[in-house]
Amino acid sequence: QSLEAYIIPTYLKYVRSTIFKNLIDKLQENYKDIKIGEQIARLFELSRNMKDGLTSIISVMMPLSIALFVVAIYFIIEFPIIGIIMLFAILLILIISFMLCKESILVAAARENIFLEMAEKYSDTFGNLMNIYLNNTTNLEKDKQNNNEDKHQDQYKIQLNIQRNLYGTLTFIGFITFISILIIGYYQLQNKTITNNQYVTIII
Repeated sequence: QSLEAYIIPTYLKYVRSTIFKNLIDKLQENYKDIKIGEQIARLFELSRNMKDGLTSIISVMMPLSIALFVVAIYFIIEFPIIGIIMLFAILLILIISFMLCKESILVAAARENIFLEMAEKYSDTFGNLMNIYLNNTTNLEKDKQNNNEDKHQDQYKIQLNIQRNLYGTLTFIGFITFISILIIGYYQLQNKTITNNQYVTIII
């Protein structure tokens, strides 16, 4: 059994149980006006997002970060100038990732609030279908939900654009770093500072 296979299900169970218990305690004094749709959506959507975040950290970010730092340390020992460039690039990537991820989280939080409101309104609509049919307001309800979906869609586009900018920026930094290492390595090769085999190692 892999570490991820153990941690993720256990974490998801813990998060959902904790959120549910906290909601039960929080709503104890005001249980008559509970927004059922919003609370159910909050329970599952929030826990899913937290699970996805942990999965990304365990399966992608941690292994990649460790590998990059190990490679950077190796190059600092064997090829100091190139190692310093790699270390600088890694730190720059971490700083930019932190800044853009923070912005993305804020936008995602705003989108989640819209989603929770949508879930509650869907719940109200389905719970009030008899009156909607009797009052012949089906088209009005459809228009309301469509407007809510438009708001959520716009916010989601903003979030995805931030993520696209992050990936594009990281790709650009990686490309510039590779070209810089290639040029410096070639310069050192021409000056007999490194051998052909070492230059091949740097490129690989």
